[in-house]
Amino acid sequence: MTAGELERLEAAARALEAAGHGERSKAAKAQAERLGISVPTLYRKLEAAGLYRSGRKRRADAGAIRKEGVSDEQIKLIAAMMLTSKRNTGHVEMSAEDAIARAEANGIVAPGLLTPDTLRRHLRRLKLDARAQLAPTPHQDMASLHPNHVHQMDPSVCLQWYFEGKRGMAERDMVAVVYKNKPDELARAAGKKTKKILRYVLTDHFSGTIFVRYYHEYGEKQTTAIDFLIEAWSRKENGNPFHGVPRILVWDQGSANTARGTEAFLDSLGVRVMPHLPHNPRAKGQVENANYIVQRSFESGLRITPATDLDWLNEQAAKWCAWFNATKIHSRHHMTRFGCWQMIRPEELREIRVDKATLRKLASHPVRTMKIKGNYTITLGRDADGVPVTFRLFGLPGMAPGMKVQVRRNVFEPEKVEVRLHEDEPWIEVTREEVRPGGFLAGAAMYGEEHKQPAHTGAMKAGREIERLTWGTDTDREAENARKRGEKPLAHLGIDAHKHFNDFTPPAYMNRPGTELPIAAAP
Repeated sequence: MTAGELERLEAAARALEAAGHGERSKAAKAQAERLGISVPTLYRKLEAAGLYRSGRKRRADAGAIRKEGVSDEQIKLIAAMMLTSKRNTGHVEMSAEDAIARAEANGIVAPGLLTPDTLRRHLRRLKLDARAQLAPTPHQDMASLHPNHVHQMDPSVCLQWYFEGKRGMAERDMVAVVYKNKPDELARAAGKKTKKILRYVLTDHFSGTIFVRYYHEYGEKQTTAIDFLIEAWSRKENGNPFHGVPRILVWDQGSANTARGTEAFLDSLGVRVMPHLPHNPRAKGQVENANYIVQRSFESGLRITPATDLDWLNEQAAKWCAWFNATKIHSRHHMTRFGCWQMIRPEELREIRVDKATLRKLASHPVRTMKIKGNYTITLGRDADGVPVTFRLFGLPGMAPGMKVQVRRNVFEPEKVEVRLHEDEPWIEVTREEVRPGGFLAGAAMYGEEHKQPAHTGAMKAGREIERLTWGTDTDREAENARKRGEKPLAHLGIDAHKHFNDFTPPAYMNRPGTELPIAAAP
């Protein structure tokens, strides 16, 4: 309250005190008009300033419903009816007047007992009004132990949707309310036919360091997410000191983030994933704010100097990161973000010392066991066009139809798989079988032009050798003819199948004494 307001209230208090018996109401009305407020508001302001006290005792049932036939339970039921009209935007559509009309029509309260003002007052008392119910839920501040302890990641859509020269400039704000800025929802809206410029942002929770990189995709993919994390955690060559693998990664529960390949990649690096619940952006509020910073500080310039290709855009983003993190003071630790990140100790900096190709091999689907079909193939689902993804294992050592084989597949190389028969054997890489028009595999024989007989497996070769040995022949055909003639197998070797017991001489056993069993003679 300003000094001027206090002076005006003091003058009003003196006027009320000087008013004679029966004149106070007129004086209060005159003072309220002078101040441009209502009489009840005048008295509330005077009492709050300590300039007036009515002297009345507060009723014991003050605030409670005193109308006969209306209870708190009925008010709660009306509140439930009103809150069913709450929209995702946080607005309650049903008015107090309409709620009373519906309550009276449905016998919840008797007609004429409630007015809109009365209902709203008691909704406030019970903390069931829209303002109370739609207020943000309390949240707990989170702390991290050191740089690279916790990283947060979140993708969104760049303010510039398309590259100049293809579809011109378009701002994300055009549909931001509808699609909530999420790449996967934007992709669904466009029927997955239009690529957009996606912004991936990662922050270090302790220092606030921001890393941003752009991709040109239809929507979120696990390969894009993994590639971004590799770029963020690897050493950089543009004067950016930020690198290293965190202990904890916080992100949302999108399909790309929870895919098997992504889980395998993070598990291999010893990163604990903490996905937050849907509709709880405060769980990763730092990276949400970082997206806003990137929009205002970097992407705002794209309206003046648009990006023409992805390489140029990422080059500019890298330069912006180096400038922003090195110059802007963070409000929490009062240092630059890079300055704070430099506090990291050797045992806290988990460095990646292998090339990016090796890192991508960590992003593999779980090993699965499959049975080899009669044509030496295995099939792993279908591609984007609905064509079965088939791999032919013909000619691989030890593999034959009917055998079970271990299979693993890398998310970055969907056209290849690695197979092996046993865990102690090395993996063998196999490329996807090409498909001819009509959906026929490239390795299939063409009617009327060729006849391909698959080579014999090791087991088949061993079996045919036994066949020749059985019939005493030199060729497979002679063995087959001997079998058809009904010749005795192994006869050429003079083998007697009963010799082992015909030549057997039983030992001389001791004659054991016994007891005669009495048997009555037959009548």
